[in-house]
Amino acid sequence: MNPNVKTQQEDTVADWFGQFGWHGNPFTFKIYEHIMIGNNEKIKEIMKHIEAHSAFSLLIGETGAGKTNLLRWLYNQYQDHYAVHYLPKPPATVERLRDYLATNVLQQNIFTRQFSPLTYNNLHTKLQQKLHTKTILMIDEGHEASEDVLSWIRTIIDHVDSIICIAVGTPALLHFLQNNIPTLYNRAPSVMQLERLNKDETIELIRKRIEFVGGNGIEPFTYDALVKLYRHSNGLPRHILRLCHQSVIYAMLNQKHYVDDAVADATLSQETFQEQKTAHYQNVETHPHPTTSKITSKESESDGLSERQQEILTALDKLGEATPGELIDIVDTSAYQSKSHALRSVNNVLVRLMNNRYIDRKQKGRTYAYFVPQDNTHNIN
Repeated sequence: MNPNVKTQQEDTVADWFGQFGWHGNPFTFKIYEHIMIGNNEKIKEIMKHIEAHSAFSLLIGETGAGKTNLLRWLYNQYQDHYAVHYLPKPPATVERLRDYLATNVLQQNIFTRQFSPLTYNNLHTKLQQKLHTKTILMIDEGHEASEDVLSWIRTIIDHVDSIICIAVGTPALLHFLQNNIPTLYNRAPSVMQLERLNKDETIELIRKRIEFVGGNGIEPFTYDALVKLYRHSNGLPRHILRLCHQSVIYAMLNQKHYVDDAVADATLSQETFQEQKTAHYQNVETHPHPTTSKITSKESESDGLSERQQEILTALDKLGEATPGELIDIVDTSAYQSKSHALRSVNNVLVRLMNNRYIDRKQKGRTYAYFVPQDNTHNIN
């Protein structure tokens, strides 16, 4: 088949986009680095830390909260003023961290690295001697970093005056630092936690993305349809984009030229069905045989709760509230390789329970405490 010949389906997509002036899909997960919606106070705070040369800043957000988008936005703000280095993932080992610093920060060529290599003993000394411009290390997915890598980052920011580091990750990073590397955690003047978008911010995000691809306002969405999608998304940008994308696809397939209440309802119905099916298969894969449940079997079947979700939900109900760090001291973590693996798993479960509105959270110092709301209609035995 000639790759230059468009299929009928491609023509249909292009025609549907074209009626609104779109030159592309505004609801892919592509990062629009110039668009930043919500968390205005947190953004002001982190920019003050950067300009005040705070050696270490910690930015925490749940999965899908827009952490990467914010980090790339900050990169654009400062790349013309400082030496900014964005790492989409932390180096897997200390050796790779050292190699990254040699190649990208010090810009050593192959001959320099051969005859004057960076070693563990001279790393911070050479960085201190060679760097005379403020250098910002932006590390995304910080919750995937090893303890060794994070410990060396602490050493570097302690001994190299011109380097500051911004680490971004899920709450698992926060709890890991608190429990395992408090000396690095305590170097952060404050922990900035990204909040979910409210209704107005959600609609503004959609409007800006539509206008970026050539559209006008929120067209083809109605305001009421967007409100419904927002409520289901819980204000998580990634979830919002996915629901908008699914709504557009549904409208195309059903030859509709708008996304109104009916299209939003149909999209959310499909989304709920998929969520229940996914939860069911996850539960079957994890527990192929019947198990004793702390929640009635009827509820477990309808809500798709895994045994781990039931265990954490029951623990929260008994405790009243608890942080992830407190929960891993209570629930069974014997199946995990380490405490950090258990902590990451507990955080993932808490996010799913929040998304399904079983639990809520509140700020507790520099972390979050999770609890079962009093009006929760799910029966916990």
